Amino acid sequence: MPMNVSSTNSLSDLETTSEETSTTVSPQSISNESSFKDPTNQEFVQEIPNTSAIPVLTTTGIALGKNKTTPPFTSSTSFIQAIPTGMITVAPLLNLTTSKDPSNVITKLTSVWHSTSTTTIKPSIVSTTPKNPLSPSEMLSFVCGRRQISPKGRIVGGTQSAYGEWPWMVSLRQWKKNAFLHKCGAALLNEYWVITAAHCVENVSPTDLLLRLGEYDISTDKEPFSHIERRIQIIAPHPKFDPRTFEYDLALLRFYEPIRFQKNIIPVCLPEHNDTYVGRWATVTGWGRLNEDGPLPNVIQHVDVPIITNKDCENMYKRAGYIEDIPNIFVCAGLAKGTKDSCEGDSGGPLVIEDQNRWTLIGVISWGIGCALPNQPGVYTRITAFSRWINQIIAF
Repeated sequence: MPMNVSSTNSLSDLETTSEETSTTVSPQSISNESSFKDPTNQEFVQEIPNTSAIPVLTTTGIALGKNKTTPPFTSSTSFIQAIPTGMITVAPLLNLTTSKDPSNVITKLTSVWHSTSTTTIKPSIVSTTPKNPLSPSEMLSFVCGRRQISPKGRIVGGTQSAYGEWPWMVSLRQWKKNAFLHKCGAALLNEYWVITAAHCVENVSPTDLLLRLGEYDISTDKEPFSHIERRIQIIAPHPKFDPRTFEYDLALLRFYEPIRFQKNIIPVCLPEHNDTYVGRWATVTGWGRLNEDGPLPNVIQHVDVPIITNKDCENMYKRAGYIEDIPNIFVCAGLAKGTKDSCEGDSGGPLVIEDQNRWTLIGVISWGIGCALPNQPGVYTRITAFSRWINQIIAF
């Protein structure tokens, strides 16, 4: 997690012996999903499609017992195993009977996965019922990046976040022995998709992963609004992801069931302009280590870092004794003196920037050397370089 003494040591997936309690996955996890009001007091309710056309999880193998040593959903269903990076991974439909052919989504998604078309497909996100109805894309544009809870009690000069401060933040969890444990960060894009780093899901089956949205303090469930959990149906890494160089380090994950936005679960905005953001301060968030080889926090952390040019980034690494080629598909952020950065366990999490009380995703935590060391800034996948690809995928 970003702390005053952390950095982007994100080259390897987080392996932890955390004592976090095991997660119980339940169809009832969609409870406590509510409507919310925008700053003008106009109430919006997300309209969920007919449930007969939505894959709904069966009860087979859902609850995780303390002695359970295999992932949930180990029923008679033949599961698709993890497949090599560069391929779309699709989880099973869990003995579902549906009037909607799920393969239709997969076929359409695959057709645009490698697309180089200049046409941006607008995702159909939410519908609304105010006096002057907005289109789905207008609705998402209005909602995204706007906090519904005013942060209170923020520690001055510190990095522990306030409740509801980062409502798009997602905990990506992987099955480890008998529980789903935090592995990487992710960010909510719409009611069906989150974005993370491709290296976080490389060679991992969707059945071994779980997304937790609306989380704040992982040590307790006593929070104003409950978190919501979702199983992953589709893993779509960028087809050009290179695990040796971490180039194209992006992956999009699709839920089985849609999310209803609530006050602690709001999507982040995607950038509308091809800005470099150099010279501006951005914020990185997560539950990663508080320092290199340090402990994992219970509460989501944040840290503010300055955006620097890629050339300055390369020169800083050179001064630290490393020769790094950092192309423009990356964005760098950090101080020459170190002290502030993301760390192990933050991989895949969002780098966001604020404009007029709206937060926009400009990077996804990818890699770094050490944690918050001098002349070793964090390196993030630049979202503006992939806006077209992202929008085409999340349209489905």
